[in-house]
Amino acid sequence: MIAIQHFCWSDLLTKIFLSYLSNSFDNIAKRRRVFKVETVGDCYVAVAGLPKPREDHAAVMARFATGRCLSEIIHLQAHY
Repeated sequence: MIAIQHFCWSDLLTKIFLSYLSNSFDNIAKRRRVFKVETVGDCYVAVAGLPKPREDHAAVMARFATGRCLSEIIHLQAHY
């Protein structure tokens, strides 16, 4: 019984963490004009240059992924 309760609590915390992280990524994407395609489980799918084309799409996406989003993950890991 204890193992099941621990699993359920851990599962709930994981869902809360992923939801918070996804919402944070959404806010970063909106500010950087990155288009969120979908979220599937723990996979966040986004693109730059859609639906409105932009010449700097690769640089914007690289900064989005390695800059702000990675910083958010590191920040959350430090606090949890």
